[in-house]
Amino acid sequence: KPKKQKIPKRKDEDVSSYPIPEAKEEKSVTENFRSDESLNAGQRSLLDMREQREDKKYEEVRKVKELLAVDQLLQEDTSAAVIPEKVAMRMGARMLPFVGIPLFGGMGAFVAFWYFATYKGLEFQPVI
Repeated sequence: KPKKQKIPKRKDEDVSSYPIPEAKEEKSVTENFRSDESLNAGQRSLLDMREQREDKKYEEVRKVKELLAVDQLLQEDTSAAVIPEKVAMRMGARMLPFVGIPLFGGMGAFVAFWYFATYKGLEFQPVI
């Protein structure tokens, strides 16, 4: 019979001397029943659904751990998330023709149509 572990009574009591319980590796619910060949189709599909749910939980936990690792990295080294200046300048140069020309061209066309309609008296009828 294993010894009972002493549980600290007060918050300020030193717990560093208490033994740490060993983690037991347990099989998942689905692994316990997978070897049983007497399962019917409903039980097998239930086990499959449980496996999918376990996999989904595992993926969520993995993503959270990955985010925490990235946060830890950013706290230790603030320059880790900075885009290098050369890359930023290249991005800006690529954005100019694809964003700047259509943006300023559209604004210029609006001003031109407004000018012609207001001062020159031209009417632009919609084509339907």
